[in-house]
Amino acid sequence: MESEGERGVTALWQKISYLNNVGVIAPLLGLLGTVTGMIQSFNAIASEDSQVKGIMMAIGVSQAMLTTAAGLIVAIPAMALYFYLRGRVIRIVAEVEAHASEMVELLTQGHE
Repeated sequence: MESEGERGVTALWQKISYLNNVGVIAPLLGLLGTVTGMIQSFNAIASEDSQVKGIMMAIGVSQAMLTTAAGLIVAIPAMALYFYLRGRVIRIVAEVEAHASEMVELLTQGHE
């Protein structure tokens, strides 16, 4: 009974771990976009002529802000849902353990 319970708990944790992974990776992808956008902006400062420089800088900063926002838009709901589901999994595991303990107690009382 104990080993089957552990298999069930592992399956539940594995299913919600994907949300945690998305919540961790999405801001990193946003940060990567931020860095590339800022690199693009600094390259424009260094190399473009004065007429194009402002436009190229704006494009780079825009890319940086958009990718940061996109990463957060994905990560925040994913993490919120992960924490909610983690709480539910913990409650389910506690309930199953309590019921299993009661069942074992009833079975051991029957043998006395």
